[in-house]
Amino acid sequence: MHHPQVDTTLQSLWLTHTQSEQFRPDVDFINSGGNSLSMVRMLGAVCQTFNIRFSFTAFQQTPTYPVLRSLVDSALEDVPC
Repeated sequence: MHHPQVDTTLQSLWLTHTQSEQFRPDVDFINSGGNSLSMVRMLGAVCQTFNIRFSFTAFQQTPTYPVLRSLVDSALEDVPC
């Protein structure tokens, strides 16, 4: 399920925590300029921003934007209205 503004917010958080100037969904988090500490900080910011919880393990194993988006979408579906 697509939630409005999720991409914009996630991309902004991604850029902030990688200190990249341009978002490229085909480049993983580490190659975008992030590191393990900034990854944990970004994931924490994502959870806080959307008021969700999810396991960081899947993203740590495959730190790509599509994986992050999938994790967020799944967590948002689990949030009661």
